[in-house]
Amino acid sequence: MLLAPTRCPVKLVQPYAEVPDAAPISTSAAARPTRLQVQAWPAARLIAVAEKKHAASSQAPPALYTAAQADAGKLAFQANCAVCHGPTLEGRAGPALKGPTFATPQAHFSVGDVFTIVSQNMPASAPGTLQHDDYVSIMSFLLQQNGYPAGDTALTFDSAGKSKVKLVYHRAPSS
Repeated sequence: MLLAPTRCPVKLVQPYAEVPDAAPISTSAAARPTRLQVQAWPAARLIAVAEKKHAASSQAPPALYTAAQADAGKLAFQANCAVCHGPTLEGRAGPALKGPTFATPQAHFSVGDVFTIVSQNMPASAPGTLQHDDYVSIMSFLLQQNGYPAGDTALTFDSAGKSKVKLVYHRAPSS
């Protein structure tokens, strides 16, 4: 496919796709093309490359909470957070709290960062007023909804606040 010369928006697809280098251009005036030859990549190919690179660089997320904590967190979330963040964490007046746009690697958030924001600033109508166990349960629910597995060790208020584990969305495996 021949296109008019333009700057290739490589930054838009890096690091998800390997953009082929342009063919070398001859410096002689007679051989210099007036158009660049660009290889078009279908969206499905870009997505497949992105998922392959993500899978290759990703390790299984750590288990930071128990299933019972996530179950309690769902109830605490519904009672204290859903009015602003939506019943399925999709966002309303407040931002979405799950998915690749919330827990993106580019944000460089850790579990401790998000927990500190939640425990000191939420609920918006009465910041920092929930019981410590409620904040821990809600954080467990957020982790569960962002693809972190439950484990045998309970998350605590102190361990959540100090956690350096990166908070990155992990899509649930297809069944």
